[in-house]
Amino acid sequence: MRGSVLFEIKKNVIKYASVVSIVLILSFSSYLTIKDINDMKSHQNEKTEVMISQVSVAIQSEIEKRIDILMLFRDSWIKVDDIENCYSLPRFEADVPRYFNVTHGFRAINWIDVNGTIRWIYPYDDNIDALNKSIIYLTGGIFNTGYQYAKETGNMGIMGVFTLFQGGFAFTTYIPLIFNSTLTGYFNGVFDLCVLFNEILRPEYGFVGIDQYSVDISFNNQLIYQQGENFTHNDRYVATNVLNILESFEILIALRPLNQLISDLSIWNNSSTLILGITLAAVVAILVQSLISRNNLLHISSLEKAELMQKLHLRQKMESLGTLAGGMAHDFNNILAGIQGNVSLIDMNLRDLKEGLMKSKQDTLLEIDEDLQEIQSLIKNSGKIINQITQFSRSPSVELKLINANIAIDDLLKGFRKMIDRRITMETQLVEEEIYLLGDHSRFNQIFLNLWINARDAIGNNSGLIQVTSRLAPKKTPSTPVRITTNQLHIPSSKIYDSQFDLEIQVSDTGMGIPLEIQDKIFDPFFSTKEKTRQGAGLGLTIVYSSMESMDGNISVTSKENQGTTFTLTFPILNRQFHSQLNQSQAITLDEPLFFDFHDLTLLLIEDEEMVKNSIQKFLRKCRATMYSEGLGLKGLKLYKSFPQQFDLVILDVNLPGMNGIDIYREIKKINPKQPILFITGYSEQDIPPKDHYDLGVMVKPFELVDLAKEIQRMKNANL
Repeated sequence: MRGSVLFEIKKNVIKYASVVSIVLILSFSSYLTIKDINDMKSHQNEKTEVMISQVSVAIQSEIEKRIDILMLFRDSWIKVDDIENCYSLPRFEADVPRYFNVTHGFRAINWIDVNGTIRWIYPYDDNIDALNKSIIYLTGGIFNTGYQYAKETGNMGIMGVFTLFQGGFAFTTYIPLIFNSTLTGYFNGVFDLCVLFNEILRPEYGFVGIDQYSVDISFNNQLIYQQGENFTHNDRYVATNVLNILESFEILIALRPLNQLISDLSIWNNSSTLILGITLAAVVAILVQSLISRNNLLHISSLEKAELMQKLHLRQKMESLGTLAGGMAHDFNNILAGIQGNVSLIDMNLRDLKEGLMKSKQDTLLEIDEDLQEIQSLIKNSGKIINQITQFSRSPSVELKLINANIAIDDLLKGFRKMIDRRITMETQLVEEEIYLLGDHSRFNQIFLNLWINARDAIGNNSGLIQVTSRLAPKKTPSTPVRITTNQLHIPSSKIYDSQFDLEIQVSDTGMGIPLEIQDKIFDPFFSTKEKTRQGAGLGLTIVYSSMESMDGNISVTSKENQGTTFTLTFPILNRQFHSQLNQSQAITLDEPLFFDFHDLTLLLIEDEEMVKNSIQKFLRKCRATMYSEGLGLKGLKLYKSFPQQFDLVILDVNLPGMNGIDIYREIKKINPKQPILFITGYSEQDIPPKDHYDLGVMVKPFELVDLAKEIQRMKNANL
């Protein structure tokens, strides 16, 4: 009886299997369709946020660029021997067009006398109604606070958004013209905001996809610019941003995708996703069945074959990181370059302050200075992480240098102790003998930082102990050959390493431990046990594993749940004769930051990363250089062509949007073969041309701004 019931159930399952499968596939496909639409809406909102951020940066940058052009005109105007040249209308009419036409957005450039009356105008026909008019009050009787500020302070004054008598909205600047301490008048730049916004908000400017958005820009709740369809700011797809213009006035920018783009996010326009979901579900079912069959075969395999497959799997994962790192390199190095630049600026300001402080405050200031130096050192080491990841699968030749193990660990601990809870104790019991290793300092530091961070996270918010111990351990296996790349000949490992002992270092913690079933996976890329409590990328122990291999070392782990973990690291030791020889060839020199005076230099910086561009600009202006900058290659080249003999040096990023730095370099050399060029780059596949007599070469990000200043100083000393 029981057997017949089971047979009937089995028969019904087989009979209705196709129906059940179709229901499951349709349910899964519907889920994917709804999820896909929600993801598309979320992605659209993210794109809008990115777009409004880019638009805000572009508006700020374009306004600053036009101010720089007026400053360039001012500098050229007052560089004369005779004060009468500052009152020359023919000179004004001859010079002003090339500054006016270098970019769109100027409504007028005027010369105003010391009493606030417009005496010269350009363009004449468009602005004739303003000639001989006082600017103390603007259209509508508005008091001109920008002119008043320039008159009282001798600095540039800015008047925020106001209505032009020709119609539309503008803002204006007043730049005093001072010759030999005598005020001769003012340059007045009138900027038509509608023309400026029309210039920026075009796909040709560099914003791919801006034509898919409607744009509103307002000032004090008054709409001053509109492009595209009407919309209200409380719409769920609208992104807004308040932009402070030159710390003088604020505008509100609002973006919304076009109605057609929003309608495309409805379920009726995404039926193809449902079809794709059905196909995907079927493919996944086939793949799952295939994986089950493959796992069954693996269970049948011998232990030797399983071990071999495990090593092969690890190698394949390592190789995949080479592809991953290629895309990371440019953005990561640009971020590091921006951080490095700001740290250098802080360091420079602190040194300026030291001279005026009491001795009792000097000690505190020196400690801050030491911390800054340590931050700069860590940033340099972080820059090398890119090379570690990209070289995982290539068996690279590493720049090997001498490492004093005890000193390196002690120095690293000084910084790491600041990163842990005070309830966690750090103890070291290092062998007293001076031990030297051969390896890359950055990789050596990365080994211990990753292990200590894991130990800290394993202890969590509890009290605990992290212990680092070392000892001389009898050598178990002969040393493997190693290639020396520090300008030395290839030397057999038997003459490099000590033949009797290795250095064994153990890193132990009293944390939660590692379950036995996953201990063989902890060195796999992207494997992490921190998902539930922390964001773990799963690369820490992979980096440790790779770094140990690069130093001919070995690593092993022992752990029990709730009883802690111990990592045992084994390094080959250098014999005394070899490390003495190597030490002589690796003398270290430390260059203290210097003050640089570039008051007689005019520099052009073309760099698309805002953090990098801003830090370089601020630093070189502190060095009294006259700085002009541009973020887009074509815009930078256009500015250079307008003033080809003006710039003493062009600092040029390689990987630029639109027109890359290599093409810009070639165009500049066609115009002025003697123009000095300095390339800066984080990561680029472009081949940099061989430098000529006037070029300074290439600086790789991240770099210290002091090193950049030294390159510029070298150019000055060579009288190029």
